[in-house]
Amino acid sequence: MLDHDADPDLSPDNGATPIIVACQFGHSDLVSLLLSGGADPDLKDNNGSTALIMASQNGYGDAVTALLNNGADLNIHDNNGASALILSAQEGHNDIVRMLIAKGAIVDDRTANGNTALILASLRGHIDIVQQLIDHGATVNMKTNTGATALFAAASRGHCQVVNMLLENGADPSITDSDGKTAFYYTKDFNVKALLTTYSHR
Repeated sequence: MLDHDADPDLSPDNGATPIIVACQFGHSDLVSLLLSGGADPDLKDNNGSTALIMASQNGYGDAVTALLNNGADLNIHDNNGASALILSAQEGHNDIVRMLIAKGAIVDDRTANGNTALILASLRGHIDIVQQLIDHGATVNMKTNTGATALFAAASRGHCQVVNMLLENGADPSITDSDGKTAFYYTKDFNVKALLTTYSHR
């Protein structure tokens, strides 16, 4: 079809172009084919997702590589303000996070409600990604719109190792959210409480 001048960016009412659909299902060979046929990698569907956002969120590294090699915009946001890096970090795709950072993704980019890649990785307990983001300069004490930090996120889910990593890298256990509460209030995990107490008295 491309050889007969089919439009590679033609989309239905939901705005999902062929390359976005290919990224949704991990068809990296089709991604490369569509790119060679002139597909625009930065078009959005009705949710604001681009091909790169879709591939990154779903963990399709080969598709991400093809898109990055063809100039896809790293830092476009979907309708919720999420970037490819934020969504790949949230979903635990360590290799994709590494690729996006290496290409210049904004590490401290924020969603509409103020979540960062570090906060969402901490919430999900993705410790390798948390370390990677910190190593590349993520702001440990950045707050969401409600005043929560990555430490709040990790503590609330009982991710003790992540809590420890954050504290060792400068997370402040005395920070309060918009309700005046610290991370300690939001955890039921004894080990997390012990860590927070220890660092609060340093």
